Amino acid sequence: MITMFSRTAVVAAVIALVAVSCASEEEPVASKGESVASDVEFLDCVGRSQDGGPGLMEAIVGYARITPSGSSAKVDWVYLVPAGVDLTSLGYMRSSSSVMLELRDSSGGVVRTVQDPLRSSVTTDYVEGYVPPPGDSQAFLFQVADPPDYDSFTVRWQDMVLPTEPAERSAHAPTVAVSGVCENESFGINDTFGLLLHGLDDDGDVLRYRVFYSTDNGETYQLYHLPSGSSETSALRISPYRINIRTSRIPGSDQARIGISVSDGTRSAFAQTPPFRVEQRAPTVSIRKPEPGKVVRHANFELAAEARDKEDGHLPSSAYSWHSNLDGHLGDGLSITVDASELTPGTHTISATVTDSTGRTASDTVNITKITTDAPPP
Repeated sequence: MITMFSRTAVVAAVIALVAVSCASEEEPVASKGESVASDVEFLDCVGRSQDGGPGLMEAIVGYARITPSGSSAKVDWVYLVPAGVDLTSLGYMRSSSSVMLELRDSSGGVVRTVQDPLRSSVTTDYVEGYVPPPGDSQAFLFQVADPPDYDSFTVRWQDMVLPTEPAERSAHAPTVAVSGVCENESFGINDTFGLLLHGLDDDGDVLRYRVFYSTDNGETYQLYHLPSGSSETSALRISPYRINIRTSRIPGSDQARIGISVSDGTRSAFAQTPPFRVEQRAPTVSIRKPEPGKVVRHANFELAAEARDKEDGHLPSSAYSWHSNLDGHLGDGLSITVDASELTPGTHTISATVTDSTGRTASDTVNITKITTDAPPP
């Protein structure tokens, strides 16, 4: 399950210095268009960046490089993303680090210093006294609540200020609108629908998009992974840009939304679709114990199963019910113990039935045989 995060009035900023190469889309079809205004002005069912959205945080993607002969840092991409996302799902882990980030105003003054970042799980941390080899890089992610207005970034390692590119943020933030799905439109569990991402940047910068999905009308969001396996598109100079959403990849909901973040490199905007519906699925269940064909006499034995649900995740023990075609209800729970001496002799079809939060059910069965102590096995 992807970690969910809550809507909040507090805007947070996440500054991520990441040494990664971003996978391109496998499926979306891009086509040239005019500006966002001319593309979207005459369309229905459009979500625009100025329409508001969930509580947001800022994400900046880049890296720091520490070498004996000279060190530097680079900021690649900035994103607005819904606040509260567990960004460890993108390959970060929580640990102490000597790297910090400074946010500076137009005069160069430091308006905020950010410490204790997440760091990449695949690179070496820089700690006190560490002498890094040539070309040693580190990817970091900084989280900042209530980010101030700032114009540039500086990365610092211990007492050393690293030359950081770009020196300043872009002059204008991009805008974004998303079209292609209308309010209360309904989709099945295996449908695919297209969305057009209308990004515009007055500075003429290339744009990159990150995609999110909500099951509760935008109160919380999670990352949506495109066919490439990434939630992020490649860098683009075309608008609108088409992506395909596969409902088989997302939980069902009566109040679903897609959220889109666009970045020009150092600034970002966020938009979300109108709410739509995705059919919810029944759970799945599999009996783990006993093994098929088990023979029981008078001793206790265990019944155990495991169920999953696309919307609910792991189902609670109270969702499980066990039955025998010969003796009826045996008990409730993910795992129960049965006294074989109380079973009717003969072949039993044991069924495990699970019920999710919407009342949808699923069952699995296994056959066992109860014999008397003086009867030979069948």
